[in-house]
Amino acid sequence: MNERKEQPISGIACTVTNCEYHGEGEKCFADCIKVTTCDPVQQCSVECATFKPKAGQ
Repeated sequence: MNERKEQPISGIACTVTNCEYHGEGEKCFADCIKVTTCDPVQQCSVECATFKPKAGQ
């Protein structure tokens, strides 16, 4: 289970504003991220499996 950290992950940009780990300046404040494929056959698209909806959304 991920935790929100005080400092963002260096080199990772996030535009998903309704994610618990999203922060100002398109920063990701998760302790780590996991990227997976949406389509295991073609593997043409990916998603951030770390996504967690912000509370109340």
